[in-house]
Amino acid sequence: MGRFFSTVAVRLAFRFSLVLSVAILVLSVAFVGVVQSFSIARQNSELVDAAGTIERMIVRRAMGEIDLPRARRRTESPNPREEFPPPPKNVIPYYISFVVSTADGLVLSTNDPLLPVLEETNGKIRHHFQRNFFIDGNLSIRYFSKKVEIDGKTLVIQTSRDIEREDAERFASAIFRAALLVTSPILIFSFLISLLITKNTMKPVVRITRAASKISSSSLDTQLSLSGTGDEIDELASAFNSLFSRLNADFERERQFTSDVSHELKTPVAVVLGQANLLLRWGKDDAGQLEKSLLSIRKEAKSMESIIANLLQISRIENGRITPKSERVEFLPLFSRIRDEFAHIAPLVSFDISAGEECAVRSDFELLHQVLTVVVSNSVRYAGEECAVSLKAERCCSSVVVFADDDGPGFSGDVLPHVFERFFRGDKAHNRADGGSGLGLSIALVIIGALGGIISAENVVPHGARIRIEIPFSGGDSR
Repeated sequence: MGRFFSTVAVRLAFRFSLVLSVAILVLSVAFVGVVQSFSIARQNSELVDAAGTIERMIVRRAMGEIDLPRARRRTESPNPREEFPPPPKNVIPYYISFVVSTADGLVLSTNDPLLPVLEETNGKIRHHFQRNFFIDGNLSIRYFSKKVEIDGKTLVIQTSRDIEREDAERFASAIFRAALLVTSPILIFSFLISLLITKNTMKPVVRITRAASKISSSSLDTQLSLSGTGDEIDELASAFNSLFSRLNADFERERQFTSDVSHELKTPVAVVLGQANLLLRWGKDDAGQLEKSLLSIRKEAKSMESIIANLLQISRIENGRITPKSERVEFLPLFSRIRDEFAHIAPLVSFDISAGEECAVRSDFELLHQVLTVVVSNSVRYAGEECAVSLKAERCCSSVVVFADDDGPGFSGDVLPHVFERFFRGDKAHNRADGGSGLGLSIALVIIGALGGIISAENVVPHGARIRIEIPFSGGDSR
């Protein structure tokens, strides 16, 4: 039973049927209340009208049509000649009882000898109940009384109506009992109908749940099917598809990182192990070989340190762990800093820098500095230590475009499409010592993407390589 009520469809169906049943009961109570209020209002009006009718008849008789009889107590034997004659049957409704009495409770006339004289209501309608008043039941009446002055005498007219056996009361009570009786079958029927409707409505959600449960880390490229209606279920499926796509991209980056580390560290680790084995066998006794091996081990260790640092930086940027700053960046000071730094690293390189005053963006100064350092280092590596480098910034619509040119041989046709790929080296031998680790421009690509910009490579005429970088005025992560 607990498992049955654990499903959303069953809970929704039960809540719906419960709300429907409560609504039926509330409507029944409201209907009964309205019926009773109208019935009571009609009864009150009849009691007041009947009292008025009797008052008018008494007034007419007092004017000479008939004399008022001597007052008598109820315990006295009735004397028709002394009683105040009751009004004709067709004057007041038959179901209304009346008592005409004096102010001290002496009955002058009544059409119900058993009806008691009750306390005055002062023009209001009151209810009087007396248990076991009759042999076969209780006395439950709604009554009205008023005083009238006739020839200096004060009379009290009391009209009443039996509500113990009132049809309207019984009808209202029957309606309420009937509502209680039909609530159970309505609850069951509405539950079954709403369960059927809810299950049909929840079918797409069940389908999405089953499909999502089958997706693992190896199948994150799976997309949940959409119904095409554009409703909330389709929005849910689209949200899952977007989530799976992001997770797949994250897993791909992690797999790429692992693969890159494994691939790039294989060679330096092999060199370090080879040199270590050489020293263990006989190199430690040869001073020249010992120094050569230690230098080789240190070089490969630095290479591994550089590779790991670069890969970690790429991974952190791609995973959003490094958030670019938003500060005003002017390109002329940036270019000047690059020129001054390379004056110590590669003093034979000549620089030509230019940037207008309007060439300023909101971006991350240090990340842009790192990108330009990578680009210029790449030019020095492939164009030579005596190359000429040009750094120029121009304003273009809603961005600033930076051109980094050199006068080297440029990119060959087979290299140009791959310059931003990880571990791709432009040297034909793909020698690590000559071509670096192949991560420089890959890092530049990731950084510029995080800054919301675009980086591309091309050749210039008559010869030379160009890196084109476009940075929007308001930089940010475009992913």
